[in-house]
Amino acid sequence: MKAMKLVLWSMLAMALSVSAETVDPAAFGLSPDAEPSVNVVAMRKALSGGKRTVKIAKRGVYRVDDTIFLDDDTVLECVPGVVFQRTRNYPNMFVNRAAYEGGVNRNITIRNLEVSVNGFEGRPGLETKCFGLRGNVAFFHVKNVTVCGFSCRDMEAGCYAIHFADFDGVTLDGFEIFGKKDGAHLNGAKTFVI
Repeated sequence: MKAMKLVLWSMLAMALSVSAETVDPAAFGLSPDAEPSVNVVAMRKALSGGKRTVKIAKRGVYRVDDTIFLDDDTVLECVPGVVFQRTRNYPNMFVNRAAYEGGVNRNITIRNLEVSVNGFEGRPGLETKCFGLRGNVAFFHVKNVTVCGFSCRDMEAGCYAIHFADFDGVTLDGFEIFGKKDGAHLNGAKTFVI
């Protein structure tokens, strides 16, 4: 019991922490009016390397057409009314980098992320680096991940809203998921709190 309390306190401390640098992806071109590929590049630049807080402060629907990677010691925070919307089929909207490149990612926090699949299933094909990782938001080989205020209201049958695999220390708090598939799918867990 003492070990579980320690894990919970460390996860809570990580979730409440604010990284030294705060980045606004609008500085890289993120905009509700931008083309999906521009939004993907802007998010990738803002998040690249981790060790920062990335805050999307402008409400709106941000169309995306490729995977956005999350690195160590990252906080991704969206104000209410920010939605990331798929514009085509591809495996994961958001995924930790280690899922595709190997290793383990640590200390990732996501606050108030809303995704829309927009009629696209996003099933991973044989060409993907991580076949079977079927989440619109996905984590594989991670430690200490906190997701607060997550929503997806239009799930299709081919993928999960959020997927955790081979992880240690996950907190999923406050989520709203509707649609045709599992909302949250967890496997290979050591410790987690929902």
